[in-house]
Amino acid sequence: MTRRKKYRALVLVLASDSNALFKMFKSVWEQMMFTEPDVGIFFVYGGKEVALTQPWDLVFRHIPESYPVRLHKVYEAFALLDRLFDYDFMVRTNLSTFWVLGRLLRQLDRLPTKLCYVGDGPLPPWRAAHERWYLSGTDTIVNRYMITSLVQQRDKLNWHVPEDDAMGQFFHIKLGAPLVSSNMHFMEHLQPEGLESQISSEIASADALGQSHFRIKSRGSASMRTIIDGKIARALLQHYYNRTI
Repeated sequence: MTRRKKYRALVLVLASDSNALFKMFKSVWEQMMFTEPDVGIFFVYGGKEVALTQPWDLVFRHIPESYPVRLHKVYEAFALLDRLFDYDFMVRTNLSTFWVLGRLLRQLDRLPTKLCYVGDGPLPPWRAAHERWYLSGTDTIVNRYMITSLVQQRDKLNWHVPEDDAMGQFFHIKLGAPLVSSNMHFMEHLQPEGLESQISSEIASADALGQSHFRIKSRGSASMRTIIDGKIARALLQHYYNRTI
């Protein structure tokens, strides 16, 4: 019997191939995805039109794309990866989140080994802090026990809400995992003027704090995001991996 590959972490990237910005982010990911052997990275897509053939692209053509993203394609990807690999943690993230994988591995050493539910990112408005039940899917980190439990208890999941909400209802409310903030660095406020200087300053700040990942989502039009976010992503790739696209 073939022994299954063991990873410290699997990273599942919620992905889309619908525009130039997403394709650029995917190219950045593909430059960094094999730099840490203990991290396995996969991208999940839905829809009949997706024509991707790489082994790390998980395409569920029978599941239509939607926004907000529902749980269906994420669940199918979790079930597939949980069946194929041994791993300690699952990271559910997206194309526009940039990870320093070495720092991620060190971060995992400090996390709980059973009820682990970590994340950050923007959330909808809340009436009171105690009413929070989920973490943004931008950078969700859970351990394998949580994923296996979710896969095995399909009938306990809420299929009618966005996928990060559904995960929170299961991980936090049903399993009782506490909400734990991550250490994400937000790069949503940079301006076109003096962009290179701003990027350098943000990197220095993140390095001083040992932050493991960056949210890249500039405000403005799609064309402006493509310019600004593209420069940010390329600068991070060069700084942390000494690679270019």
